[in-house]
Amino acid sequence: MSEAKKNDPCPCGSGKKYKKCCMLKEVTPVGDFARQKISRTLAELTQQFEKHANKKYGEVAAYAAIQEYFCWQGVPDDEYLDMELGEIFQSWFYYNWIPDSEEKGAPVHFPEHQIAVDYLKQKGDQLPAFTRKLIEQACLKQYSFL
Repeated sequence: MSEAKKNDPCPCGSGKKYKKCCMLKEVTPVGDFARQKISRTLAELTQQFEKHANKKYGEVAAYAAIQEYFCWQGVPDDEYLDMELGEIFQSWFYYNWIPDSEEKGAPVHFPEHQIAVDYLKQKGDQLPAFTRKLIEQACLKQYSFL
């Protein structure tokens, strides 16, 4: 049986149009809206963090971070890094990586906190409360592949 369209008679047999009867009772769970809002906000933040990181930290930071991510064992040179690992590394880089200015040869001008925290300190007063809280919570959580 196909789904009822909004102007079709309601499948419940009330004689009303579907849009005036059971369609009104079908609600999207609140959890779905929350997940959508979080996903949308994270996507927007990723773009903003990328601009912020490029401007303030430059390529040197990304290079240092990726070396640390691979435990200074060398970066794999294959398509896996670009396709699968890119998004995972990117999240770790923005929310978890803390530059080590004590490391030999490390630029001393890097803040010693996550890029997301640095962004929050710089732009936090311009962000909606939901976005600020999301950044704070993301930075507090231990990094996980799960």
